[in-house]
Amino acid sequence: MMNGNSEQMLEVCDNFELMYASQVDFQERLTGIKLPADNVDEYQKSVTLLIEEVGELLKNDKRWKNLRWDLYNREEKLNEYADVFITVMNIAIHSGFNKNEVINAVMKKIEINRGRLKEQEEMENEY
Repeated sequence: MMNGNSEQMLEVCDNFELMYASQVDFQERLTGIKLPADNVDEYQKSVTLLIEEVGELLKNDKRWKNLRWDLYNREEKLNEYADVFITVMNIAIHSGFNKNEVINAVMKKIEINRGRLKEQEEMENEY
């Protein structure tokens, strides 16, 4: 029997699979290349675009810089975040990674990070 966290994680993975498949389809139609595939040129374009998209995300919310709370628009920031997320998917797609490889790598990394945090908390509790 699955607990609530397992069910939520399966739902997240299912949603990611749909998004990833949709983006693969879009990139195939855009580039004319059967994807996912390891394509250095498209990979480089996507990495370069990621730098631009992250800049737009940062530019959209400058509260960290000058505390000008009135310039913050949550919806615009979310749209910029979506651009970053899509671009990161494109990097994976043009690296030849399928959706399952990405999901597994992300889940493995999350577990590694959780383990590191747990170790840190245990060390702090010893003192």
